[in-house]
Amino acid sequence: MRHYLFSGIVALFAFVSAHALGAAQCNGEMIGSVCVPTDTGLAKLEVGTILSNIADWISFMFGSIAVIVLIVCGFTYLISTGDDSQAEDAKRCIKWAIVGIIATGLAFVVLTTIANIVTGEGPGGIFGG
Repeated sequence: MRHYLFSGIVALFAFVSAHALGAAQCNGEMIGSVCVPTDTGLAKLEVGTILSNIADWISFMFGSIAVIVLIVCGFTYLISTGDDSQAEDAKRCIKWAIVGIIATGLAFVVLTTIANIVTGEGPGGIFGG
């Protein structure tokens, strides 16, 4: 029973001293007994800018994948000499890769236009202005 009491006192002392040290070393704002940092190191951007950056990144990734698929399908078409079924598969793959590149470009333009309309920036973006 004595060692439980001693363990409880040590734990309470450790909690109180850590709490006191934490309050003394707070580099932010103390709200109640909690230290809230004022500088989190995160970018101070608006939500619209963050969403626009995410949309740009996703468009870039899908466009890059579509270009890689187009290159692979082109090589497949080149090495399909004499095999008509492989050539037809490669042509179909090239067609859909081009459709993917066009869809990615259109999605980027639509997202940029919607972001500019919502934020009230006008027709800026990739078209200038």
